[in-house]
Amino acid sequence: MQKKLIEIEVRLYGKLSEYSSKAGIGKVMAVTLQENTSLSSFLDQLHLPREEVKLVFVNNQQRNNSYKLQDGDRVAMFPLIAGG
Repeated sequence: MQKKLIEIEVRLYGKLSEYSSKAGIGKVMAVTLQENTSLSSFLDQLHLPREEVKLVFVNNQQRNNSYKLQDGDRVAMFPLIAGG
């Protein structure tokens, strides 16, 4: 049985946007994935270094890497930000 496809919206903030030719800072990218894709697998598909991704929000709620993405989810990823 073939897996169902879902579509999500992704925004990359700060230096994370440098890892995608489709992303400007905070610009929406529409991404099609297989149903039941975890955030962890999605990060791998985006080729984002795990150590660079500090916070991930899905539909305005912080989620961990085991969260299973669902059709229509809005994902925002933020890097570690140093200040001083």
